[in-house]
Amino acid sequence: AIPPGAQYSSDVEWDVSPSLGLRGGYWFEFDEVMPSFLGVGLDFSFYGAFEDDDFASLDVWATPMTPLLMLRIPLGYSEDFPGGRVQPYAAVGPGFTVLAAHADLDELSSAGSFLDDFDDATFDVGLDARAGLAVQLAPSFALFGEYRYTYIKPEFDDEVDDSGAFDFDTDFEIEPELKTHHIVFGASFRF
Repeated sequence: AIPPGAQYSSDVEWDVSPSLGLRGGYWFEFDEVMPSFLGVGLDFSFYGAFEDDDFASLDVWATPMTPLLMLRIPLGYSEDFPGGRVQPYAAVGPGFTVLAAHADLDELSSAGSFLDDFDDATFDVGLDARAGLAVQLAPSFALFGEYRYTYIKPEFDDEVDDSGAFDFDTDFEIEPELKTHHIVFGASFRF
């Protein structure tokens, strides 16, 4: 049977996987008025968050799609580099996220009790904020590094079967609060 009062702690440290992604965007040009400083983007990414300290190991995989409002400071701008040679920038947007969760409930099984694993997928909206620095090496090529913060609080729900002596089903609800921090490096191709 399930231990009485068993629950995930509300304040745990999550391990985070490397983040992979792809971003496209457009920087508005204000010819003859001022340098290019305002842009919009769309970011697709993928990462995992893992907790295994307390209740039962929980793996959450997140795939956010984030429309971004982007601002940059165009340092060293010219006709060839309307966004500047060096570009400190910031971006923010809502993370429309598909999430999948898996918990290994075998860890909770006791003598005569065998719990199925917890599995669920959901869609939720969170926050994505970032700040970085891009260095334009050529008019169409830049390298960048950025700090990225994401926040999301999904709700997962699954009916889990206890196939032990009493053979019953129980409803599990898991509502993790995921606050992730990523350091991202990449290359940017501009045209």
